Amino acid sequence: MARFVCPLCGMENIKGTSFCGFCGGDLRKFSLSPPAEEPAAPSIPAIEIVSLIGSRRSTDRKMTRLWAIIPVGVFIITLVFVLQIVRIMYFPYDYRDYDWLQAFYAGSYIVGLPLFGVLFGAMVYKMIKRINLHTRREDALRAATMAYLRNAAGSPEKEQQIMTELLRMSAFDGQALTYEKKHKPAQWGWGITLLFLAYPIYLGFTAVAYELADDPWGMIRISMLIALLSYGIMLVTLIASAYIVNSLMRTIYTHDFRWNGFTTTTMAALHRLGKVDENTWEHESLKERSMIKYAVLTLLTGGIFLFYWFHVLVEDPNKHFEQQHLFEDKLGKIIEADTRSA
Repeated sequence: MARFVCPLCGMENIKGTSFCGFCGGDLRKFSLSPPAEEPAAPSIPAIEIVSLIGSRRSTDRKMTRLWAIIPVGVFIITLVFVLQIVRIMYFPYDYRDYDWLQAFYAGSYIVGLPLFGVLFGAMVYKMIKRINLHTRREDALRAATMAYLRNAAGSPEKEQQIMTELLRMSAFDGQALTYEKKHKPAQWGWGITLLFLAYPIYLGFTAVAYELADDPWGMIRISMLIALLSYGIMLVTLIASAYIVNSLMRTIYTHDFRWNGFTTTTMAALHRLGKVDENTWEHESLKERSMIKYAVLTLLTGGIFLFYWFHVLVEDPNKHFEQQHLFEDKLGKIIEADTRSA
């Protein structure tokens, strides 16, 4: 039997009674309709999604296009500067005399390579750090999105309707957690820088060794050692630089591919639940890049293509961030509408 609490004395009465059976108060002047329900609070996964979307300002940091120009540009400017110094030192000179050319190469190695190495190492550090921050946030966002969909289903029957989408989303999530490497930015940044700094330091030691050598055989042995160490340092530097550049290119491409699959499946699940009208998500995917192709083009163009290569390393993550933010804004609006209508 329905009960009604007397506003005057707080005792319960049978609903429909005209006077309170305890204090005698007139209950007819009080509304017997139940109070309006408070709007439902958003679920914990929804709150987490909104919080993660808000934190993207500190994780998804776009790099300016200047980073694609500065390292190579500084190296070229340094070469021109060194060439001018050599011209002043050896002017007038005979082109058949290769002393000026040796001075130019030595100056380039001693000045140009360290500057390029410092800037390239800083660029590697920033690129690795921002990708790591972004992927950690996205890992949490994928988990919260799947939890939100299960919560939005509201019943085992409805959850069964989106089970195919949930399984696909779980597969994309598992692939990302398993295969996306998170490099250590400080180690790679400093490692690349020190490798480029090693070459001029090594040239300084060899110059001292030449001065100390007092016999022809000693000079020959030093020359052989110089050649071996020179090629060894160059090989290690090239391998390390190629590995981290290729890893960054592959990581952002495969990351973007999995995220696009995850978002498309998310929209399909939301459509099944009646949250959205469309059952897919239009997005602009990143192009797959070939490091071998880019390396060949860099050699054929005398290093000019390196500007575009660095541009790709900077801009591809920027484009991915923009596309992801569009989806996050859409998801945030769905959660807001869902909370308002609850």
